[in-house]
Amino acid sequence: MSYRLYVRPIPPFADADQDPGAQRVNWVLHEASGDAQARGAGDSRETIEHTLGQNALDNVLLIGLIPGEEAIYCLADIPAKQSRFINQALPYAVEEQIAQDIDSVHLALGPRSDEGFRVAAIDHQAMESWSSQFTGWEHVQLEAVFPDAALLPQTEGGWTVCLDGDDVLLLSDRGEWLRMQAANLAMFAQTLAIPSAEEVVAEIPVTVYGSATDFSHHEEPLKALSGTGRLKISRKELEVPVAELLAHSFHQHLGNPINLCQ
Repeated sequence: MSYRLYVRPIPPFADADQDPGAQRVNWVLHEASGDAQARGAGDSRETIEHTLGQNALDNVLLIGLIPGEEAIYCLADIPAKQSRFINQALPYAVEEQIAQDIDSVHLALGPRSDEGFRVAAIDHQAMESWSSQFTGWEHVQLEAVFPDAALLPQTEGGWTVCLDGDDVLLLSDRGEWLRMQAANLAMFAQTLAIPSAEEVVAEIPVTVYGSATDFSHHEEPLKALSGTGRLKISRKELEVPVAELLAHSFHQHLGNPINLCQ
């Protein structure tokens, strides 16, 4: 039976080269059916390795979930169809969307959409640092690294919002992910509610996930979402940590994230 281990580092972020065991993470272990077999919050790598060893689990596939702001979403309009030509043209197709030297950026190619290829871009050094965090573990092998917000369940025709402490994760129906402070939801709501010149004014569905505590804590920003008159808000209360929502969404193919391990 195959297992997947979802690991989400939590602040403060440690230097993997200086002290690889210092980083604390939230995690969940899924069996092949998608059922959670073990979980933890604020644990060390050593604790997780010990848990896997106790249960005689080897070759577990590790999926690293990094902060959404570490990687940015781009679109690449490339007419080519052969992968060799697509990869050659990719840096030139996205360089104007990236605020740093394109040679210092790691690009991960996603699927083609009506607007072009979806692309995830992350600083080379940052990617190396996160990869170091997730490699060399006992009993596991690294399968993928994703921006955490990219694993949210997509809302058809709209946006998904997930309250996460003082932050909020966001994902559009086209796969664009964002992470911001929850206090900025009001500003985001006003931007989202403005129709484009080509758009017929209609309600935009927005699914909001959060624990009862988060819903209570962020009631004012959530009122701003509902108060635009154009956003149709649907609340879904979480009874599991955010990491488990992301793991469930990935297992059920509820989104279409781009694996940074390319």
